[in-house]
Parts: sequence; C-alpha cells; structure tokens
Amino acid sequence: MQFIRRSLQVLVLLLIFLVPLLHLYGVERYARESFSYSLAAQRIETRGWIQQKAILLMDRLFQDYEGTEGVISSVTGSPWSLNILGYRISDPLAAVSMSIAGSGFFWPFITSILFFTFLSLLLGRVFCGWICPYHFLAEMNNKLRNLFSYLGIRPHNLHLKRRNKYIVLAILLIFSIIAGTSLFTHIYPPLVVSRELFYYIFYGSVGFGTFFIIFLLFTELTVSQRWWCRYMCPGGALYSLLGSVRLVRMVRDEDRCTFCGECDKACPFGLLPMSDTMGMECDNCGLCRAACPEDALSYRFMPLWKERSMINERKRTLKRTGTNG
Repeated sequence: MQFIRRSLQVLVLLLIFLVPLLHLYGVERYARESFSYSLAAQRIETRGWIQQKAILLMDRLFQDYEGTEGVISSVTGSPWSLNILGYRISDPLAAVSMSIAGSGFFWPFITSILFFTFLSLLLGRVFCGWICPYHFLAEMNNKLRNLFSYLGIRPHNLHLKRRNKYIVLAILLIFSIIAGTSLFTHIYPPLVVSRELFYYIFYGSVGFGTFFIIFLLFTELTVSQRWWCRYMCPGGALYSLLGSVRLVRMVRDEDRCTFCGECDKACPFGLLPMSDTMGMECDNCGLCRAACPEDALSYRFMPLWKERSMINERKRTLKRTGTNG
C-alpha cells in the first residue's frame, strides 16, 4: 500500500514538473515557426542547463510526431486547478475561495471540484496524504528529523491547537471577501510548490514562495513536527471537514491489538490509532497500518455513526473490565 501511495505522490510531482516543461517547449516551437530556427537556437542557449536538456530531449521525442500540439495542450494548470485532456479537476479550496472573492459562482469551476469532493467524502483527508506535493516534501523532511533524533540531536516539538487551521481557514475566507481576491494562493503549499516550479523552469528564477516553503520545512525540522499540516493548513482544514463523514476509515481489530503503541508512534499527525481517536484529521495514509506488527489495523467501510457506536462500546467494555478488576 505504501508503494502505491509513494508512486502516486511521485507521479504528482512529475506531473507538476512536466506541465511547465511542455509549456516551455510550446513557446520554443512557436518561436521557430514565427521567426527562424537559428534565433530559436540562440534562445535555447541563454536558458539554464535543465531547460536546454529538456527542450533538446523533447525535440528528439516529438521530431516525427504530428500530434505534438495536442500533447502540449493536453495537461495544463496545477494542483489548484488542473486540466487533463479537456477535463478540469480543481481543489475544493480553489472553488470556495475564488467564488467568495468574486462574489459569484462560476458553475464550470464549481463542478470541477466534484472529483476531490467525492474522494474526500469516501476516503477523508486523502488528498493530503496521497496527492499533495508539499505533503511528500514534508514527509521526506520528517525522515531527516527522525534521523537527527536517532543521532542524539533532539529537535523541539512545539504543540499547538488543531483548531488553529479552522480559524486560519475562516479568517482567510473573510479577508478574501473584503479584499475581493483569494488570499489562499499566497500560502497554500500545493499551489505554491507548483507555481515555484513553473517560475524556475519557465523563467529560470524563483519567487517568494520558495522561501516560504523553505521556512515551513525548516520550522518542521527544528521547532514543531509537521506543524503546518497539523495546525495551520486551510486546505487541510477544508478536507478534514469534508472527510468528517468519510465512509472508508482505518479501524483497529481489538482481538489482534497488543497495545504496543507502534501505530501511535508512526502517525505523522500525532493521532492515536491505538486509542480509536483519529477522527476527521486522519488522511488514511496507512503509515500506522504499515507499522503495526500484529496487522491489527485495516481499511474498512464504516459510516461515522457505526464508528462512534463501536468506540462507545469499547469504552464501556474497558470501564466494566477496569471496574471488575
């Protein structure tokens, strides 16, 4: 399962890397057709090493292919709003914030969030754990943090309130209404990562967003473990709200569980799978399941009411057991 999740995360990173490369190649092709090949060649020489190699590679790939223009236009956008083969898929936060900021609803934009909305209602905050490009970077950063701990270097781990991200979501929505523009585009990591990649590949430079991402990663490395995703991300807040009634969730098998606590240690969000208290914050990443030596955790189809009933029954059982003991 973790192999599938990692493969999907890498695929998303490759996709947001491919989009600006295809766009760059499309501009170079237009320059050749509108001016001359020699001028276009001079333009390539002024670009960075990665851009030069990418353009030359695509030249070789597409030199005898007649559908090059179709390939170039087949994928456009970012995780904020992606167009694949004519079908638009948008982040629910994009539609909400842009509609509020613009004081109106653009229905094609609204319908483009149906995929991620349905996915969240079914699997919860799964966008964060399986698709978000920043989440992948944060996970790799967290492995470095764990390495520091292994070497005897103990980073700080400041704990904040999980409700902070819902407050951030509400405040930014209010300010978006007042300002008449979406403020989420400046601090929403999936969008910032893809935009900065575009800047670097297409223009050969980076913007403020790169320093923002570095700041987030450095803070998570030294001050507070996964603090942005846990406590501050407005997108994570919206996905948690959508996923509060998810139908597929991680469930602990009482008969198999030995209460070793390995699943609690593995959870990057600091949730407590062993205590059945993950709630709507869980992104179904499956790391707790992978860490369990007894295979006591598994994905199950379980509506919210049934989960609550199961948890209450387990609490009553523990109370009776403790009383009788």
